[in-house]
Amino acid sequence: VFNYESSVLVDFIPIQGYTPQDRFGRSVALSHDGMIIAIAANKYVRIMRCCPRSGGEWEQVGLDIVSDFIYQVVLSSDGNTIAIEGWEVTQVFTRESDIW
Repeated sequence: VFNYESSVLVDFIPIQGYTPQDRFGRSVALSHDGMIIAIAANKYVRIMRCCPRSGGEWEQVGLDIVSDFIYQVVLSSDGNTIAIEGWEVTQVFTRESDIW
């Protein structure tokens, strides 16, 4: 994740998958304000939120969402709904507190 500071992109924080074979980052979606990011791997999606009160650190929102095969993720503008597109199916999840 990069942060835009004084006209320069700064490498802000690395968010990594479990193994290189996961293809973590194959699809990425941001909320409208850029404070929530959904990152897809082959079989899971991780949703992170930026916490300004803790120095801008990123923290995971809920548990990874596991699916058989993930092609693409789409996040709503407020970051509270995610659509996960796979082969012949699209799953939609809504966040309640920090549970998807």
